[in-house]
Amino acid sequence: MKVTHNVMAGTGILALSGFIAKLFSAIYRVPFQNIVGNTGFYVYQQVYPLYGIAVVLALSGWPVFVSKIIIEQPDEVHAKAVARRLFIIFGIVGILMFALLFFGATPMAGLLGGDKRLAPVIQAVAWLYLCMPLLSISRGYSQGYLNMLPTALSQVVEQVIRVIVILTIALVAVQGHWSVYKMGAWAMAGAPIAAVFAIVLLWRVLVAIWSGKIGKVDQLPSWWQLGRRFFREGGLITLLAMLLVLLQLMDSMTLKVALVAQGLSVETAEALKGVYDRGQPMLQLGMVLATSVSASLLPALRTYHLRQQDHEFQHDFRSALRVTVLVASATMCGMIAIMPQMNQMLFSSREGSIALAWYVVLILPATIILLLSSVLQSVDRTRGLMFWIGMALVIKYLLNSDLVAWWGVAGASIATIIAILPLMVYTIYRMPNLSWRGALPGTWVTKVVISLVMLIIFAIIGTSLGDWLLGTSRMASLVTTLLGTFAGGGVFVTLLVKFELLTPAEWLLLPKGDQIYQLLVERGK
Repeated sequence: MKVTHNVMAGTGILALSGFIAKLFSAIYRVPFQNIVGNTGFYVYQQVYPLYGIAVVLALSGWPVFVSKIIIEQPDEVHAKAVARRLFIIFGIVGILMFALLFFGATPMAGLLGGDKRLAPVIQAVAWLYLCMPLLSISRGYSQGYLNMLPTALSQVVEQVIRVIVILTIALVAVQGHWSVYKMGAWAMAGAPIAAVFAIVLLWRVLVAIWSGKIGKVDQLPSWWQLGRRFFREGGLITLLAMLLVLLQLMDSMTLKVALVAQGLSVETAEALKGVYDRGQPMLQLGMVLATSVSASLLPALRTYHLRQQDHEFQHDFRSALRVTVLVASATMCGMIAIMPQMNQMLFSSREGSIALAWYVVLILPATIILLLSSVLQSVDRTRGLMFWIGMALVIKYLLNSDLVAWWGVAGASIATIIAILPLMVYTIYRMPNLSWRGALPGTWVTKVVISLVMLIIFAIIGTSLGDWLLGTSRMASLVTTLLGTFAGGGVFVTLLVKFELLTPAEWLLLPKGDQIYQLLVERGK
C-alpha cells in the first residue's frame, strides 16, 4: 500500500515551509554578517545555541512528542484533555528555563567562552522560553491529526518577522555606532517578538483545545504518567532534535578558549569563531528535508506500528530513507565542491573554506540520525539512544581543544563529525532487521555514487572555469557559484531521472515533487 495522501501532503507542506524558513534563516545571516562583521557575528552566534534550543523545543521536539501522545488517544475528548495537561507541564518547564537564563545570565555568559558581556544577549533570548508552551502544544496537537498547515504557516511567519527585526536592528546599530553586545541583545529580542506573531497565527488551534468543558475522562493518562513520558520520551525526542544545536553549544563553550590557548589574541579568536559559524546556516539548509520528513512521518509510523500494519510501515520507511539519503548526500557533495566560491559569495571572503567544507559533511550523518531516531521512537526501540547522545556531547567537548590545536578551526568541524558517528552507527544497529530488507539495494547505491561523483566533477569544473575566466572577486564568485551549481546540479538531476533513483510516490515527499517529476519526465521524452 502506498503512503497515504494526508501523510504525503503533510510532508510536502512541512518540507516547503521548512525550506522557506531555513532559507530565510540562512539568507539573513549573510547581510547580517556583512553589516556587523565577524566580531558582531561572533556575539550573535555565541548565544545562538540558546535560541536554537528554544526553537527545537517549540517547533520539532515538543510538538513531535505531543503528536505522538495525541495519535494514541481514542477520540477528540481524550486528545483535548491530554493536551491541556501537557500544556501545564510545558508551562512549568518553560518558566523554569526562563528563570535559569534570565537570572543566571552572568554565570551562563561565563560558560560561553568566559565573555560575561554576553549576559544581556542571553537575557533577551530568555523571553522566548515563555512562549514555548503555547507554540509547542498548538503545533503538536495539529500534527497529531496529520494537519501540518498550522505548523508550516506559523514557522514561516515567525522566521520572517524575526529576520525583519534582526536586520533592522543591525542597520540601526551600525548607524548609531552601538557596541556589538548591545546590537546582539536587541537582535536576539527579535525571537520572542516573532514568537508572539506565531502564537496569534496559531490562536484558533489553541481555542479549539480549550473550548468546551471536559468532565471526568475515563482511561486518561495520569499526571504522573504524562510527566514520566515527558521526561523519558519527550526528553529523548528533544535531545535528538537539538543534537546539532547542543554540539554548537559545545563550540560556544570551547572553541574561542581553545584558539586563545594557541596564542591568538581574544579579538582574533572571536573573529575566527565568527568565520567558523558561517557553516551553521549552510548546515541548516542541508538538513531541512530530513527535519520536515521526520516531523510529519512520525505520527503515521506510530499509527502503523500500533495497528500492526507492517507492510505500510516498511513502505513509508524505505521511501523516506531513500529520499533523505539521496537529497542529503547530493546537498553535502554539492556544497563541498563549490565551498570556496560560495563562501566568498555569501560572506565576502574565502577564509575558513576548508573548515566549512568539513562542517557540511555533517549533513549526511545528521540526516541519517534524525530519520532513524524518528523511526525508532515510533516502534519504541529507543533504549540506549540517550546515552549515545550524551557520549556525542562528551566526545565533542573532549576532542575540540586538541583537534583545534592541530588543525585550527577545521579541527572543530572534524571533532563534531567524529562525535556523532558512534550515535549514527547505534541508530542503524537498533533498527529492526526487517526494515532494511530492500531499503537500499546495491544497484541503487551504485547509481547514487555514480551520480554524486559526476555532480562533484562537473561542479568543480564549473567553478574552476569561472575562477579562470572571471577572477576571484565577490561578484565574480556569485556567477561562478551559480555556474558550478547548475553544472553539478544539472548532471545530478539528469542522472536522477535516467537511473530512476526515486519512484513517482517518493517524489511526493519533496516540496512540489509531483510537479517537478512531471516536468522532468516530459522534458526527457
